[in-house]
Amino acid sequence: MAVQANVQENLPLTEATLFIILSLAPEPRHGYAIMKDVQALSEGRVVLSTGTLYGALKRLLEQGWIERVDEAEQGSAESNEPGRPRKAYTLTHLGKRVLGAEVARLQTLVAVARLRTARGQSRTPPFHSSLTFMPPLCACIRVTSAPSLKKRCGPSLPMRLQKQPGMAAHR
Repeated sequence: MAVQANVQENLPLTEATLFIILSLAPEPRHGYAIMKDVQALSEGRVVLSTGTLYGALKRLLEQGWIERVDEAEQGSAESNEPGRPRKAYTLTHLGKRVLGAEVARLQTLVAVARLRTARGQSRTPPFHSSLTFMPPLCACIRVTSAPSLKKRCGPSLPMRLQKQPGMAAHR
């Protein structure tokens, strides 16, 4: 499978995939550590079997979202154990972009749900359909508060993304 550069085509992520790449966000981890971290992050809702985990890791490697690193290269205390060195996995730049895009998508979903369920309002928020929601790492957009929402929602107002002046929106 070729490396996929357009992160929007890959969304939404499955819950298992989201938790796997969330597990790798702070630091590289080996398979067993990923399995335990996913279970902890999901509060026990997602329990990956080894077959499911390594199938997902293979797919993420093929997509270019993660890469293998030797634990010995990263100076892990566990790398001093005898036997075959374990392979750890880390997010690539593309993997970080996909994670950022999914987090932004989920934040927008939660903001819309909160607005829709707040005080029985039935209006949708003033998001512009011409804007594409991108990860926070994208330099061509900035996050700004929506003034009309600030009046209704107070300090917990949803955020919307606006184009920077002179920058083209990504599609």
